[in-house]
This record gives sequence, C-alpha cells and structure tokens, in this order.
Amino acid sequence: MFFLDDDNVNYTGTDVYLPNDIDSCLISSKNISFLLQDSPVNIPVLDESMDIILIIDMLHHIEFKDQSNFLEDIYRKLKPDGRVIIFEYCFSEKEKGILNNEATNEYNKLTIMEKMNYLLLMDWLSNILFLNRTMPMPYSFKTKEEWELMFKKLNFNIESSKYLGFPEEFFHQGPYSKFLLSK
Repeated sequence: MFFLDDDNVNYTGTDVYLPNDIDSCLISSKNISFLLQDSPVNIPVLDESMDIILIIDMLHHIEFKDQSNFLEDIYRKLKPDGRVIIFEYCFSEKEKGILNNEATNEYNKLTIMEKMNYLLLMDWLSNILFLNRTMPMPYSFKTKEEWELMFKKLNFNIESSKYLGFPEEFFHQGPYSKFLLSK
C-alpha cells in the first residue's frame, strides 16, 4: 500500500461492522486509524474535518430511508474545500458506459428490472458467498440519475459523474458509476 506511506497524511476508515480480519485490512502505521460507527448514518469524526471522503460499494447497503441522512452527514464532515469520491454499483438509464466491453454491452441490453435483479444477485454473491460477510443487505440500489438527483437535493456540487460499466477486473460484481462531489 505505497500510497499510505506519506507521514503528512492521516487516514481514517469507518464502518458499521468490524471485519473479522481488521488487522489484515490495516497496515500498522501511526497515520491510519479505524473507527467503528454506532449507526450507519453517523460518521464518528468532527464536522468539517475531512479533506477527502472515499465511498466504495456501500451506498446500496444503507436503507433507502437513511441514504439522505448518511449523505447529509458526509456533507457536514467535509471541509469547505473537500471532495467526496464515490464508486457505486449502479447503471445509467441514458448512457452506454465508458468501458466498451462485452459485459457492459450485454448488460445495457437488459430491461431496468433485469438490471436491478442482476445487481441484487451479484451483491448477495459478492458479500455473502464470496466474502463471507454478514452485513445489511437492503438492496437499496438507485440508477446513476437517481443518485445525481439526491446529491443535488443535498446541495452537493457534482464535479464529475460517469457511468463506467463493468471494469474488466470486477466483471463478476456489477456495473459501476463514479461521482466526484464537493460542497
């Protein structure tokens, strides 16, 4: 993890559950910490204390009713010039995807209901069977466009929003969209 070598940067990871292999997840370092959340919608750090917040594959693990509260908390934790980077399983109803590969092209041929069902199945397989993780599985998927509407409603600036499709190395999981947000 060469990018964690910078002594001038502090990294804080959070989650609502403590992985069994937390010791192997973190490199022994004075600038890396892990905080267990007591709630899926409250990040245990000070308001306006984070330069960059990275969210990967987790928004769909938050109940629909709690997603706005979680993102509002993210907004509060972000410094005024901070950024949020999000990689989330979702598809676009309008875009074909940047990654022009067979998996993306075949997925794009599905109906919206078939796309959602695929996301449900792959998320379950990825987390329960392959990773053997016990975690909330509310299957709260949204389309890229639905996420954009929520981000705007919560006063985030959308600096970039892209439907990627299926990255070759993650074809067994699902299609990704990438968002770069700021205050």
